[in-house]
Amino acid sequence: MVEATPADRDRVVDFLRAASICAVVVGHWSIAIVWWDHGVLRVTSAIGVTSWLWLATWVLQVMPIFFYIDQKVLLSPGACSRLRADFVRPGGQGSWG
Repeated sequence: MVEATPADRDRVVDFLRAASICAVVVGHWSIAIVWWDHGVLRVTSAIGVTSWLWLATWVLQVMPIFFYIDQKVLLSPGACSRLRADFVRPGGQGSWG
C-alpha cells in the first residue's frame, strides 16, 4: 500500500485526518454509559448525567481539524484535476449523470 501512494502525498495530512476521525469515535464510545437493568441493556450519555462535561465538549473539538485538513487538501495544486480524473469513466463520459 505504501508503494502505491504517490510520492508527493503529504503523510502528515493523512495522519491528522485519521487521528481526528479516531478521536471522534473514541470520544463517542467513552462518553456512553451502558448498564444492565433487569435484563435490558440501557445506554445514556454522560453529558446529561454530569453538570460540567458539556464544557469539555467545547474544548475537545476535533472536527474543525478534520475540515481544515480537508480544505487544505482540496485547495492544493492539482486537486481539481485529480478529482476530475477520479470521476471520469474510461470512455470519457462523466459519471455524474
